[in-house]
Amino acid sequence: MQVLFCTVPITSLFNIKYYAEPNLGGTEITGALKSEGVDVIHLDLNAALNEYRFKNENFSNQILEQEDFNVLVSKEHLKKFLEDPTESLYIDRWATYLSKYINSFLNEQSIDALCFSVSKIMNEYYTSIGGFNISIILRKYLNYIDSSIPFYMGGKYVMTMLKQKKYIDDIEDYVPTSLLPTYYITGEAHLVFHNFLLENLKQDRDYIKQRNAGLVDSKVRIKPLNKYGDATYVPDLKPLNFKSAELDVSTGFFPKEMLSHFPELGQIKPFNYYNYRFTGGCIFKCSYCTSGIESDKMWRKDSPIQVADCLESFYDSGVKYIRFFNNNINFKISWLKEFCNEIVKRNLDIKWSDSANLKVGDRDMFLAMGEAGCIKLWYGTETVSPRILKEIRKDVPPERIDAVLNWSHEAGIWNCSNLLLNFPHETNEEYEMVRNFIKKYYDSGILNGFQATILKLLHDTEMGHDPERFRITLQEDHRVARKLIYTENNNASWEEIHDRGEYRLRHLGDLVNIFDPKFLGAGIFENDYFFFSMYEAYGKNKMIKKQIYTHLINNEKMYEDFIDKNLSVYMYEGYLYKKMFSKVLNERTNNSITTRA
Repeated sequence: MQVLFCTVPITSLFNIKYYAEPNLGGTEITGALKSEGVDVIHLDLNAALNEYRFKNENFSNQILEQEDFNVLVSKEHLKKFLEDPTESLYIDRWATYLSKYINSFLNEQSIDALCFSVSKIMNEYYTSIGGFNISIILRKYLNYIDSSIPFYMGGKYVMTMLKQKKYIDDIEDYVPTSLLPTYYITGEAHLVFHNFLLENLKQDRDYIKQRNAGLVDSKVRIKPLNKYGDATYVPDLKPLNFKSAELDVSTGFFPKEMLSHFPELGQIKPFNYYNYRFTGGCIFKCSYCTSGIESDKMWRKDSPIQVADCLESFYDSGVKYIRFFNNNINFKISWLKEFCNEIVKRNLDIKWSDSANLKVGDRDMFLAMGEAGCIKLWYGTETVSPRILKEIRKDVPPERIDAVLNWSHEAGIWNCSNLLLNFPHETNEEYEMVRNFIKKYYDSGILNGFQATILKLLHDTEMGHDPERFRITLQEDHRVARKLIYTENNNASWEEIHDRGEYRLRHLGDLVNIFDPKFLGAGIFENDYFFFSMYEAYGKNKMIKKQIYTHLINNEKMYEDFIDKNLSVYMYEGYLYKKMFSKVLNERTNNSITTRA
């Protein structure tokens, strides 16, 4: 069996970057398929389109026009484009290029199945719809692949967004049947998708022939494929075009002014980091988190030997930097120590980052992590208010936070805190506790980075299921972003809550002279291309990394363009796209009113 598996464009639809972050889910599915003997042509089309736009379009004028954006986020405009590609010459050009690009890898080989993986970027509806729409468009342009070939799309978080907007309820009224997926796959499918393919391929071919002939219902079929368990395969980290995703600083990533102060940054060879996870679920039940309502706390815990085997395979293929994608790497002290010992024993010189909790661990554990290549940890700190921590089921005493940060610092690990602002009924005093925490630990060099977001209340959380416990009243879904509008039972309106959060984010870093909220809300400290570049140039030297961040922060006006376009892990000019999306929604509402009239 031969499968064409593609990560479809997401970030590259809306932004041009100097790199393209690899798709985690795609590497798992393709690795599992290959382990079962399936021949997989694995391509990263997000990297391919980003590379094409980087070379052929104006980097400084990368924001889409409204008419191009409409095609990506509206089924009405998608329908028009599929009938007449002059609706967006940009998207027509992209799809034509990607079609030829894919064909160059097929080299006239036949395939048995076409698979598209759609990634979620932020909690924005427009990015998820964009990934779905470009998948439909690409299927049309892949006219050299017969319409009888089964076509599978997947991406569970994207489907969640599409369902909430009721986007695909009537998609067959806008899209030709032959372009719709045979199935949209959701769930933790990496352990079972290969079996599903083998068992269903023939009947799916028959179904497509009947569907395309109008003999069966053309509604998109959604197939949950869930199997919770440990992985037994090596993820396929590197697609065939992995070079297209790498950061090459010689193309102008770092501004000349920065290189005049830190010239070693300009001497880095092209590299990428890769995403890899070996656990699933979370040992905590935080009330604001979707993991908090899952029945199983930890549904995946690959053995230390299995993980080390994968890392050894990655290392042998030339991988140097990995971002582990676990909720809590320190879910169990004995597991983590065994894992670290295995890395050291095998002499694997891989540097990695991950997320960790503040409850589990001791000094020896952190020292072992440092020796095993851990260079950066993100802690879900959220707040330091004892009342809020207890209410959200994340009670960690201040002395414990202090001990963990100091142990990790001693091990040479770069400490970072994720913070959440504007919890229900958060007082000014509780907000000041967070600001003082930052002041104490950031100034001392024990806390090396932090980012903050304003709480987004989601349906599928304890807060969304039991708002009375948190003394709030749910009002409605937000139109543009995936979150709930609510009021506090002390009569605070949504407008007051929203303004309070914006103010607190804007002033969170004042005590450490970080006055621009883009350093906190846009993930500047989270950008691992920037961080791993510093590590590549300066190794474990924490002092010079702090100097680079300080130089950047103190000269934010000089580096504004660099920060906005290159360092933000979120969408460049995302606020403009939100306005564009609002126009699309208004247009749909107005058309609906006109139709009813």
